[in-house]
Amino acid sequence: MDSTKEIIKLKNSGLGYKKIAKQTGISVNTVKSVIRRYLGKKGFCRNCGKPLTGRVSRMFCSVQCRYEWNKKYCALLTGPASYELKCKYCGKTFYSYGHSKRKYCSHECYINDRFGEAKDD
Repeated sequence: MDSTKEIIKLKNSGLGYKKIAKQTGISVNTVKSVIRRYLGKKGFCRNCGKPLTGRVSRMFCSVQCRYEWNKKYCALLTGPASYELKCKYCGKTFYSYGHSKRKYCSHECYINDRFGEAKDD
């Protein structure tokens, strides 16, 4: 089971079948079948590969996994729907995929600006 988790983590980090097989010492065909078995089906977290409980339509096991996956892969999304914006509250540059009118980089900045928290400079 540990090799399965390792294969899934390596695949999620962007490695191909041959490189995963070389690093783990497992045959390429076994790596392919493990990836198809665990990542090809619904019901497993896209980030860590854990089995999902509850609704089948979920893609991540937790909010933390969703955030980690978005941090890793949203930066790679470039195209007509990717926007570089500046936060209205803290001034930090952030990327928004699909929303060109976002004003804040995080919910925390929105709350601080909305309810009058003083800026930390």
